[in-house]
Amino acid sequence: MTTGTRVATPPTVHGTQDSETTTQTAEQECRLNGTGEDEEKEYRARIRRKAEIRK
Repeated sequence: MTTGTRVATPPTVHGTQDSETTTQTAEQECRLNGTGEDEEKEYRARIRRKAEIRK
């Protein structure tokens, strides 16, 4: 058995809500690291442009 990077993963407590909580923690990690802010702004801007094109 090899120890990988997923050692600190919390145990699954809520069955169907697990994927939801993991995405939230990933977003929080990005914000804490400061790396996700620019990417998030670009992503939201892209969505806004797509929405304007569809109008």
